[in-house]
Amino acid sequence: TIRLVVRRGEPSSINDLLIVNPLSAKVVIILAADVPRPDARTVKTALAVLTVRGADSKAPVIIEVAQDHTASALRQALPKNFLPIITNEVISKVAAHTSRSAGIGAVYQELLGFDGNEFYFAQVPTKLVGQSFATAAESMSQGVLVGIEDHRLGVKLLPDINTLLTENDRLLVLAEDDTLIRISPEIRRSSVDPFDEPFVCEVESENLLVLGWNPTARWILREIDRRVVPGSRLTVMAHPLVSDNAQEFLHDGLVNHQHSLIVGDSTSFPEIYRVLENGNYDHVLVLGSM
Repeated sequence: TIRLVVRRGEPSSINDLLIVNPLSAKVVIILAADVPRPDARTVKTALAVLTVRGADSKAPVIIEVAQDHTASALRQALPKNFLPIITNEVISKVAAHTSRSAGIGAVYQELLGFDGNEFYFAQVPTKLVGQSFATAAESMSQGVLVGIEDHRLGVKLLPDINTLLTENDRLLVLAEDDTLIRISPEIRRSSVDPFDEPFVCEVESENLLVLGWNPTARWILREIDRRVVPGSRLTVMAHPLVSDNAQEFLHDGLVNHQHSLIVGDSTSFPEIYRVLENGNYDHVLVLGSM
């Protein structure tokens, strides 16, 4: 149902940018150029979009960047509707979670892909204005209410069930299609009582082996480090050419892991066998070279 229009030009050029009429766009997505150091071009394009659209425009501008410092600089210099995304960081965090929980990759595919159910925003119906989040969730006859977009604070997933909805809020709903979202004609009062005490689960320390090293490793391991208990073990086997980078990160980048570095060839069967033979690992993560 989408009509695709392609124009030839330099995205960072204001004159070329005007050809695609960015003023009328509901959202602008700036993709990183396929060059060795793409962030310089990306920043120029973002500034060109800001010049054309002006600082008063509220439509989101998504900016794909490669480096942390670029994203940090853009967040400080540009309006809040300009949203820098570090693609490798997002992919690495997903990889961290999927490496720890079997089957969760299928869940991410369902939620973030374009097949099956997806997230949609819906206006708060008049009858739900002033009602609690719990009441709104009970009133959904098709779709699952998972959060709200507060007009002051932004998107909140699973807010307090007693949060009252306003006419300026939007509902965040998980549904097969936004046209299929249905709310019951009659308000259904929630009969669910909040838990008196939080559910507590005993978590044991873990032993992780990482074979290989590449630039995404730091994002993956930071995300895993946040999910394990103090005293967990991390062993990294890195090639001599990248072992210094691995050692530098391990020295400063972890909180909960006790770590060790093995310098070796992670593609060598005898070396891998020797490492596996000497350790009892709960997880093994293999990283490709980049």
